[in-house]
Amino acid sequence: MALLPDKVSLLDVSSGRNVSAKIIELTPGLARTHIDRIWWHDFDARLPEKFPEDRNWPWAMLAARAEGSQDFICIGMNIVGTKEICGAMLYQTGAASFFNPTDLANEVMLLATPPTSRGLVPANLGYRGVGSALLLQATAHSYIRGLGGRVVLRAISKERTIQFYRNRGFDSHSTESDGKIRMELRPESAQSWLQKEGLV
Repeated sequence: MALLPDKVSLLDVSSGRNVSAKIIELTPGLARTHIDRIWWHDFDARLPEKFPEDRNWPWAMLAARAEGSQDFICIGMNIVGTKEICGAMLYQTGAASFFNPTDLANEVMLLATPPTSRGLVPANLGYRGVGSALLLQATAHSYIRGLGGRVVLRAISKERTIQFYRNRGFDSHSTESDGKIRMELRPESAQSWLQKEGLV
């Protein structure tokens, strides 16, 4: 599997300083202890109206299903020197391109960061750069597999979310019946991003 450099630099919003993080395999145990029991703990009483759909994603179960699979990869972002998991992603290898269905791509199924990194708590907390680093991993893996870096996903139809993906080179393809937007990172954009990051 393609790997990013051993350490990735993230911005710690609370201190304004950069911290080191690394991408790791997300095991069921890590997911249960450091995501499922922590990320949304005690939020029901505080900000119920702001809950995004991923609050109930069962990361321990997802990690268990991906374990030993050749088709699904479940990874997390770990702050170096701590047990903190500040991001998680599940992606599938061998999915079809939206623009050219005969071409293969990696498909990001789920991508999430804690509520502290998304402005869902009143404090100035969390990290910046987590989602980008995880997406870059799926892109690098696609490139190493000979898919040109092609990545597809289905994004929720919020302008902030769509713009996040567009800023990383994704193009909108179509809208599904549930309102989600099909988006694709095509090879030319993928390779430009990988070159910018010094990975190709």
